[in-house]
Amino acid sequence: MTEVHAEIQYQTEAGTWVHSDICPAGCNSENMSDKKWREFIHLCLDEWIEKSNGTGIFYIKQDDYKHFNDELSNEMLKDMLSKCLISSCSCVTKSPEVEFHKPYCLYRRIKEIINFLD
Repeated sequence: MTEVHAEIQYQTEAGTWVHSDICPAGCNSENMSDKKWREFIHLCLDEWIEKSNGTGIFYIKQDDYKHFNDELSNEMLKDMLSKCLISSCSCVTKSPEVEFHKPYCLYRRIKEIINFLD
């Protein structure tokens, strides 16, 4: 058995939030084939599409599934990006200072992302 979770959440036009956990019975993946749950989950998806205006979330996922962003902290991302800085200048500027690099320069873009993560 795989544990599965499902959720719908969105903000109404009035500004209130709607939230429901909509997991299959017992959060058991084997119950995902239940006809009534499948009909219910499709109705929930229709509700989210019709009423959310793109706010919130609708998902069905494995319990321990990790999204790429969940696994990496800002510190880890900054460390990875810092390693990309070496020889990344695409505007032939010989300075570590961002303001001397052209706006299109890869070095400048990476440094700006690192600064944003701070």
